[in-house]
Amino acid sequence: ITTEKKRKRATKKKPAKKSKKGPVKRRKKESGEEESEEEEEEEEEEEEEEEEEEEEEEEEEKMQIDRQSSLEEVSSEAQEVADQERKEKVYEDHVTVDFTSISEEHKELATQDEYDRIKNGYQERIVEINDELEKLAPNMRAEQRFQEVAGRLNEQTGEWRDRKKNLENASDSFEKVKEERSRLFMAAYE
Repeated sequence: ITTEKKRKRATKKKPAKKSKKGPVKRRKKESGEEESEEEEEEEEEEEEEEEEEEEEEEEEEKMQIDRQSSLEEVSSEAQEVADQERKEKVYEDHVTVDFTSISEEHKELATQDEYDRIKNGYQERIVEINDELEKLAPNMRAEQRFQEVAGRLNEQTGEWRDRKKNLENASDSFEKVKEERSRLFMAAYE
């Protein structure tokens, strides 16, 4: 049962318990017996006490439910914190930082100004290294452009070969016709 359901149950009004003396009082009235004022006052006081006890019990139940819900919230928060700490511990166990490359001068800084100066120096160096990396990184579009140019070159080379073949065929045909004409011309004079 969730805490909200518990709260709803606790907030519902419970029917007031009937006084045990209520039916007796009715019987006395029905039988015609009169009660004294003192007895009536005592009965009213007892009824009030019972109502107060019931209200106190209801309040106690509400408080207990609130305590349970707050305990559940605290325990879930504690569980989340424990999980986070476990994750950080695992991360810390797998990562080791090597400080050997840092000079002794940088390890023992006396003032905040020295720290800021050295920190700025490291940040500038990081920017310089990133710039160098960007220059060294291959241009990804260069490969694509190369492929496009190579494709066009292959197309043009294919067209050139086709035209060269056509030219050779035309030259061969021309030479055959030329030789045939020369042979026929020579045969006419023989």
